[in-house]
Amino acid sequence: MENLWKKYGGSVQFIAVNLVQTLQDLQNWIAGMSGGVTFPVLHDPNWAIARLYWTGSTIYFPLIYIIGADTKIKSIYSSGTLFTESELEGHVTDVVYMRNPVDVEMVVDVSDSMNLLPAGASSGDTKLMLLKQAANIVLDLFMAHGQQGDTMGLVRFTDNASEFEFGGKKLLPISQNETRLRGEFAALVTGTCTAMGAGLQTAFDTFVAEGTQQRFAVLCTDGMQNIEPKVTDVSGHLEIIDSGGWLCGGHSSTPPHPGTDIKTYATRVHTIGIGLTATYEPMLQSIANQTGGFYRGTHDPQTDLDLIYAVDLCNCLASGSPSVVRHATGTLVAEKCQAVETFSVNRSARKLSVVLSWQKSQCCFLTFWLRAPDGTLLTLDREMKTFEDRCVASIYLPKEQDEKKLNYVGRWTMIIRGETAAGSADYHMLALVEDREIKCGLHYPRKTYSVGDVLPLTIYLPEVTKSPFRLLDLVIESALPRVSPGELLQNYRMSAWELERSAAARAISKIDPRALLQSKLRRIEADPRMRGLLQPERKRRSVRAGTLECSLKEREIRVPLHLTQAGLASYKLEIFCESNDTGPVDRTDLVSVLVGAGPVDPKSSSAAAVTTEGKGGPGLSLMITPRSERGELLGPGLAQEIRVVIGKEPIKATVIDLIDGTYCVEISHPEDIKKAPAAVLFGGKTLWSGLV
Repeated sequence: MENLWKKYGGSVQFIAVNLVQTLQDLQNWIAGMSGGVTFPVLHDPNWAIARLYWTGSTIYFPLIYIIGADTKIKSIYSSGTLFTESELEGHVTDVVYMRNPVDVEMVVDVSDSMNLLPAGASSGDTKLMLLKQAANIVLDLFMAHGQQGDTMGLVRFTDNASEFEFGGKKLLPISQNETRLRGEFAALVTGTCTAMGAGLQTAFDTFVAEGTQQRFAVLCTDGMQNIEPKVTDVSGHLEIIDSGGWLCGGHSSTPPHPGTDIKTYATRVHTIGIGLTATYEPMLQSIANQTGGFYRGTHDPQTDLDLIYAVDLCNCLASGSPSVVRHATGTLVAEKCQAVETFSVNRSARKLSVVLSWQKSQCCFLTFWLRAPDGTLLTLDREMKTFEDRCVASIYLPKEQDEKKLNYVGRWTMIIRGETAAGSADYHMLALVEDREIKCGLHYPRKTYSVGDVLPLTIYLPEVTKSPFRLLDLVIESALPRVSPGELLQNYRMSAWELERSAAARAISKIDPRALLQSKLRRIEADPRMRGLLQPERKRRSVRAGTLECSLKEREIRVPLHLTQAGLASYKLEIFCESNDTGPVDRTDLVSVLVGAGPVDPKSSSAAAVTTEGKGGPGLSLMITPRSERGELLGPGLAQEIRVVIGKEPIKATVIDLIDGTYCVEISHPEDIKKAPAAVLFGGKTLWSGLV
């Protein structure tokens, strides 16, 4: 304690309290200590101070209280766990570097489709199982890198929205309610529909009623919202409103607040889209963009979901500066006995957390060892926590072992071993460091992207030392669709009867074009024949290998990513750099954008007209297939973009979305406007003109 007092005395006060010795014995004991004690020591034989901090539990001496600047007790430790100096230093710096606590709402989709395997997967955990595992990893990391005042709420939405509550509160202090929150994650069960707007409104209402700190919502869904109230674009901003109808069964009981821009709730919403259905429309991206959050999507949650949640956690706790150092996936083959992963830790890192996870359905049990850069194999008896689908170790740096501090700056080795039922097991490893000094920034314009655009990523290297950073390598792993969603929907054939039957199974009320579209997307995801097309195409490019284009300017790395395919584009960035002062610095981040086909191009689009005879006399039936300038199919779900005009006056027409990128426009007219010059507009551009 004396060593730490000399090191941190300007930021934290040390006070020792003696309860059992006489004053003379206490003075003699202090005088006999080598080097002396320079922080205050209080004599409290009547336990006057002790009673102020009495918790009612059994006390083992010595007892250590760590108290924050807000005068609240942050942690209590007893001699049941004897500290090394390094471990005690870690607990002290938790307070020295204390950030402001945060309120976090986990808003999770538990519609029936979450019980299915991810699109393109033939085996493994369901989407719901993957969601539960990722949420529990977030709790693991909160317990290692959180503050005493951090709170969490859990909102689940399906046909309705509901929120876990304990003791009259919905935002629960995480450190005191870890077991309860884990129990609620384990108890998640599915319903039928996707009441996303109701789930988000429930979270906003809780923040208004109980939130007192910086607010974050993490919204995860695998489908389109299909029950009122819905998040709706209103004149360029988003509101949660009831449009007076619904697609899927009953109406959610969660009341919307019409006219309320979601930005007014002062909540950053990080959104996560899973699968083809959730990533088909840009609503999740719009929610994140308008609230200052991040959108991340994946067609392969078995590979990406834990990383997405970890990166979102780091963004929620940005002021505390936990950062993802490394994320890797691999396979442990029983014949080889072990697998090895590596990562680097820099000098200013003060805490390291390593997570190894695996899929429950693979019936395996794995564990890991860590070898420090100096070659020492760490003893992790106290640091390791083991669960049925993962194990986690959090270590204060520097680590002290066998009465010496180990060198932690440099390349670490993770040795993975375990038992596998099928001879092999897929694993994920995740390493995070807490480091207030070094945090790489990532910037890209928040806008709508189209095929042919360039996503201009800018990576800001930290400015913490006079010695410049050297870029060792920059690796980008892209996960891009093999076929655009529009082309998938065009080429996957379903009869009108199949579509309506599939939609009716999900929607008790009227069959709406959006319900038909969602049904077709679901059918594509569930069709075993589509597995190869639905798995994203992954490619790794790097600066060192000469396969990645980038430019360096002072502390900036600029990477132009050319968007050549419509659909979800995800990029995992791995940055490897170093300086003389910091040592090696590894950082990992993830970027997702939805790439649209682009604006309609009349020359690339097609329109075929047929004169029809109906009850009201002659009419016209047009088959419109809108495409972009590059020939990309714009796809279904855009019937609202089509208008029919004579001159500048709109006339009544029936637009039927055929759910394959083609629209049937039926025009019938009274006698006085027969043979009038008409035009069919899509997004304000003329796709067909002629006489009716």
